[in-house]
Amino acid sequence: MKFIQLFLLFGIFLYASVKTPSDVYSQSIVLKQMVEELRKENGITKPLKEVEQQHNKLPRHVIQKTLEVLTKVNKYREIHNFGPIAIPPVPPRKITPQDVYNNVIRLKEEIHYLLKNQKKYFAYKQYKDKTPSDVYQVLWTVSLGFDELLGQGFTPSDVYIQSQQILERIEFLRSSQREYSDVKMPPKRPNLHPNHALYASIDLIKKISEVEKKLWMTPVPVPKAKHKVISPTEVYDSLQTVKAELNRLSRRLGIERSFPPKKLQTKKTPSDVVQNLEYAKALLPAFDFSHPLNQYPQKSLTKTPNEVYALSEYILHKIMRIKERRGIQLKAKKVPYVYGLEPIYVYVKGLEDLEKTAKLKSLEGFYPSQIPDAPNTKITPSEVYELILRLDDEINLVYNTKKYNYNFISYRNYLEKKIYQDKTPSDVYNLLWKISYELDTILNQEYTPNETYILAVKLYKNIQTVSYHLTQKQILVPLLKYESKAPSDVFMQSLQLMQTLTKIKKRGNLNSATLTIPRDKIITPNSVYNALRLISGTVSELRVYYNIQEHTTALSQKTPKNKTPSDVFSVLEATNKLAQQILKDSTYAY
Repeated sequence: MKFIQLFLLFGIFLYASVKTPSDVYSQSIVLKQMVEELRKENGITKPLKEVEQQHNKLPRHVIQKTLEVLTKVNKYREIHNFGPIAIPPVPPRKITPQDVYNNVIRLKEEIHYLLKNQKKYFAYKQYKDKTPSDVYQVLWTVSLGFDELLGQGFTPSDVYIQSQQILERIEFLRSSQREYSDVKMPPKRPNLHPNHALYASIDLIKKISEVEKKLWMTPVPVPKAKHKVISPTEVYDSLQTVKAELNRLSRRLGIERSFPPKKLQTKKTPSDVVQNLEYAKALLPAFDFSHPLNQYPQKSLTKTPNEVYALSEYILHKIMRIKERRGIQLKAKKVPYVYGLEPIYVYVKGLEDLEKTAKLKSLEGFYPSQIPDAPNTKITPSEVYELILRLDDEINLVYNTKKYNYNFISYRNYLEKKIYQDKTPSDVYNLLWKISYELDTILNQEYTPNETYILAVKLYKNIQTVSYHLTQKQILVPLLKYESKAPSDVFMQSLQLMQTLTKIKKRGNLNSATLTIPRDKIITPNSVYNALRLISGTVSELRVYYNIQEHTTALSQKTPKNKTPSDVFSVLEATNKLAQQILKDSTYAY
């Protein structure tokens, strides 16, 4: 008799939900192994260049390094015509190890799609007593490992763009303090080297550190100048510290602004970089006590359902414009309204939209890219907002290509944002559900049994994790073989599973909204897939409620082939039986 033994397949271990630098370090080591394998597949046999030990790094600095690596992953994809990926800015809030952890997990999955041998096993080891500086060191090694894959590392022109971004942010800080006096740009000094650019960056960090003291912030430590030949990559790295501290200053003042990406300018030199950095230092407000401090409540930066609603509405209008320009007249299904939802349900619905957008990208010739898993920690409206911003970015990647050239504006840079009041997570969920159904009309195709099977197996794995936490037993459920099952049969199993999970919620005193799975007149594969997505939100809610977290090792996962509705039915039936065992007295007997 066949069993679903996902404990062995996925290598599950239970851990506390709060991620530590040691957790991030452990995943970063796996990431390093994956980059080494990618280099081997590209004929690069030299070992990775090890970076010297780092000091005084905090999560806000480490997250900048993850984005640096993600930028290089994107360049690799563009070189190989795999299609670009969305690269988010650093969120305007305090950065935690969990944020860095999420980015490292994304990097692992992005690189997984670049590997030719996607069945390769990468060993995981849990480390202890690691610091953000240790993580930073590994990520810098990973970043340097991409240079030969790209043909070169960062150039003076790349560094120049960073200096432009810094200058732009300092001008923003200056205007926030209503300082409008004319400051002339210093003259460009010829024949400078990367060493001079690094010294200029350190001088700027020193002034930022002084400003932070005056604002009663813990000042960033000022690094010592290195007495050696400096590369543009090292200057680039130093400027990431500058950007992290400028983000921190903006948050301290309770202000936030997004800037459009800068276009690459060729033939820039260290002299151009030094000129920008010296000008930035001169423009940075001194924040003297003799000058009135203009600041706003930091809590005003925290996103609410009002902001998420406005963003979601913007995306919905964008999708309707896509349908109009492509002549799609197919009407989307009607969306029911669900009251009393928590942000975690909204987040999971956002994942559904992101997943459908990824499917759309695939149809347009893009290689696959990472989609986050359903969350296992409490979700805030700010985190939902950041996810939906990525959805906006991904849609723009498709429809701003030369093929369409729709010139969509990123919501970050849209200047006419609507202001709403009294919106709830349920209001946002309703909009995201409409987006999901509208994406179905653009895709105009059903989910395959292979895709539905993957989601069904994930559900089983997650409910097995819940079951193990509640019963302290590993319960194995026989996987029965069926033939000739239709999508309607699978849909009925999904309804039964939702009923069982609702009972578990009630037993656990989890007082939240109960979702009703809408039933289409004709049950299609899409009906089943959308139902399983709704169930996924309920399972995530249970895991957050009971603080259940898992760590999954980097074992290779086979993509299922030739699956049928009968195979999906078998997994869902086993999942249902497993969930029902949680509610039986006999399960808890010794």
